[in-house]
Amino acid sequence: AADPEPNAPIGEAKGLHPGRVVWVHNPDATDWVGPGYGHWWEPAHTNQAVVDAMMSRAIRSLAGEASDAAAWDALIRHFNLTHGRGDVGYAPGEKICVKINLVGCIDDGGWGGVDPSTYNLVTKLDYMNTSPQVVLALLRQLVNVVGVNQADISIGDPVCLFPNQYHDMCSAEFPDVRYMDHRGGITGHPRTKVQPSTTPFYWSD
Repeated sequence: AADPEPNAPIGEAKGLHPGRVVWVHNPDATDWVGPGYGHWWEPAHTNQAVVDAMMSRAIRSLAGEASDAAAWDALIRHFNLTHGRGDVGYAPGEKICVKINLVGCIDDGGWGGVDPSTYNLVTKLDYMNTSPQVVLALLRQLVNVVGVNQADISIGDPVCLFPNQYHDMCSAEFPDVRYMDHRGGITGHPRTKVQPSTTPFYWSD
């Protein structure tokens, strides 16, 4: 294919502020210096309070609002407007599903780092998965700010296993959230197993 033309995006910008992308950085989020010094996702190396503040800033910046509550309301109202549901905010009982990336935990014939017999992350301990602190920060927003019932939230990666080390951090605060994965967990470590859909899904890699 030909090289892309600079500053000429392909397609039509979407979103509350069409085409807006938000990036938040704070070096205080982690003090991990690399392999051999624990793991980046451990609470000793990732500061949850800093991550919470970053999540808040990202949501407010994306929506262009001064508070988390106003930002979520603006984002949800825009979604509903563009999906034929009218100018309405979140209604209790509505479901929210979040697909995160647990690429180091892919359930693919032993490639991933999670032992399926224990659900412990045993290899690829420093792989580039979604941080459990980011998951927890998002759940705090959805439950405590938006007002979503825990049981109405599903979060996980359908082709992966949700390891105990990540799950335990999140479920300690939000035990009723549906933590979904490819197998559905094991005795003592339950997860919500994803089910095939009959709706065609087109993708490329």
